[in-house]
Amino acid sequence: MSQNGPGYGSSIKAKNGTKLGAMNSQGPNLYIKDNLEEVPITKLDPSLNNHQFKPYMDSGSPRIGFETFQGDSINSIQGKCIVIPFSSWQVLDDKGNVIRHVTTADPDNCVGFVPTC
Repeated sequence: MSQNGPGYGSSIKAKNGTKLGAMNSQGPNLYIKDNLEEVPITKLDPSLNNHQFKPYMDSGSPRIGFETFQGDSINSIQGKCIVIPFSSWQVLDDKGNVIRHVTTADPDNCVGFVPTC
């Protein structure tokens, strides 16, 4: 991410190599503190949106999207591990057809990343 949104960042990949389609997030974006506690990103800066980052489809691939940062809130996420929990996603075959739709409430179904804005 080299712009102050809205925009797209990295693509989302499954650990096991499964091809993914559309995804939905659940709950607020979180960041991981030094003590490994997960805290809403609004605790870093109240001008951050609870859903500052979310999954979007771009050219047939799920990516991390982001909303426009307000003021200098972009600086508060630098170097932080951000977590986006997922509520559902599509599993695709090699041709891009949906073969399964997964829904979950498990917070361990998520993506984590460190923004480089």
